[in-house]
Amino acid sequence: MLLLLTIGKAFFIFNLVISLSFSQSDKYLASLGGDDRIVIWDVAQRRGLNGSKATIGSTGDCTCVAFSNTNDTFFVSAGENNIRFWTIDETSKRFTAENMKLDITKRKVTAMSLDAYDSCVYCGTTTGDVLKVHCQQRKLLLTGPRKPIGEGITALTVTPWGDVAVGSGCGKVAILDPSDLHLVSICDLQGNVTSVSVPANTNEEILCGTNQIYCNQCGRMANASSSNKIFTLPEVILESILLIKASLASIS
Repeated sequence: MLLLLTIGKAFFIFNLVISLSFSQSDKYLASLGGDDRIVIWDVAQRRGLNGSKATIGSTGDCTCVAFSNTNDTFFVSAGENNIRFWTIDETSKRFTAENMKLDITKRKVTAMSLDAYDSCVYCGTTTGDVLKVHCQQRKLLLTGPRKPIGEGITALTVTPWGDVAVGSGCGKVAILDPSDLHLVSICDLQGNVTSVSVPANTNEEILCGTNQIYCNQCGRMANASSSNKIFTLPEVILESILLIKASLASIS
């Protein structure tokens, strides 16, 4: 993906962006490129800090980055058999990482999110389970659910009320209990789930994006990534804005 990013009056062109994440006050932007390098961008100064290789050793490439919810200078990166905890030194404009050992747990992380207090980071994997990792101890606490979700975790977010919402490649959206990652509720959507998010100031709704669109001209669902036609509203109903009701009463 080629991305043109505008920060103030400055323009930055990224070639093959894998993941982006803003810090909690929008002071910094972390970008992960296809060359397996992380660059931290100072939004106010409209320039990038020093870049760094995302992974080291024999581990695979990095696939995602996620900033802290409470600290502008702390973020996490993860990928194939690697999870790293980064700290930005605002004086030297450099950032360094501490590695977490996964030991015998071999996973490729595809999506992740930190809880509201940055005590734990939850990492969705290609095997369909979630890793719960303690941020301070740099330690894997547990994995779940017991039965993995089909075709891997493709999207993940920690909800404002604390539960972990995940989407999968087979179209399933699930709510997991953060204490032990057991399955609380699950539903099926059409197509692959590409994003999961929670609207601000709500504890009742989850927004899920999929790769499916509905075309009024042909009267059927189509894969958005393979379609070579462009439709404009209201001729097309975008299934990528599916509203999933997940009230606290129904998932408690």
